Formats: sequence, C-alpha cells, structure tokens
Amino acid sequence: MPDKPLKSRTVAVKVEAELADFLARLPNKSEFIRQAILAQFGTACPLCSGAGQVASALGAHYAPILEKHREHACQKCRTVEPIPKDLMGVEPTDRPRWEQFLHGGPYFCAKCFATAKACGECGWHLTPEHFHRHIQECQEE
Repeated sequence: MPDKPLKSRTVAVKVEAELADFLARLPNKSEFIRQAILAQFGTACPLCSGAGQVASALGAHYAPILEKHREHACQKCRTVEPIPKDLMGVEPTDRPRWEQFLHGGPYFCAKCFATAKACGECGWHLTPEHFHRHIQECQEE
C-alpha cells in the first residue's frame, strides 16, 4: 500500500463551542474538515451562491418560502417535525441528531434516532436499509 502524502501545513480556525464539541466526537476531525471544505466547493448556498450574504430583496422574497418549509419527516417513522433555525435553542442531549441532519445525514425523530444503529466510523444513525452502503462509503473515505 502506498504511503499517504504528508500534510505540509496546519491551519487554525476559531469555531463556536457547539461545533468544537461536534468535531471532538469525530474519530478523524482533520479528514472530516478536509472533506467538508472540498464538498463546499461544489455546494454553494442557492440563495447567496456561497458568498455568505444575499441581497435584501432576494432574502425578503425567499424568507416566507423558507419559513413555510421548515419541517422534515423522520426517515424511519415519517413523523413530521419543525427544523430548528439554529442549534442554540436545541437541548444539548438532542443536538447530535440535529447536527447529523444539518450536516447532510438522514433525519430521525428523537425516538427513532435513539433506536437507529450508529456507524462506528462517523457516528451517524442510519436505517438498516442504508447502513451497509454507508459503512462501505465511510471506509472508502
């Protein structure tokens, strides 16, 4: 097996306490951060095109649409729940399931999240139908 290329530079970033806690729970946070940065190049915000700002008229136009669609159905039982606007108001014990969803993972209600099997690589909770494929993808990364 060929050796992995050595990383030549370190970059430090200040983050909120919640994000630091999330990163600390990952088995390989450096790899996760590298993958997230690379993924961001191809997934710009549809409103601001990745700039982090949106014209006020455009924001005002889409605000009611976004507010109307702030619900999501549980992957397992199909229970519909409102999506929080941010994680600040979410109970600390409930944050992992919302972090999973907000970071691109499947959404589960609290009851189904507690019973869904967790990936040993990344910690995401998954349905049995998706677990095997997800494990393979995690091992390839």
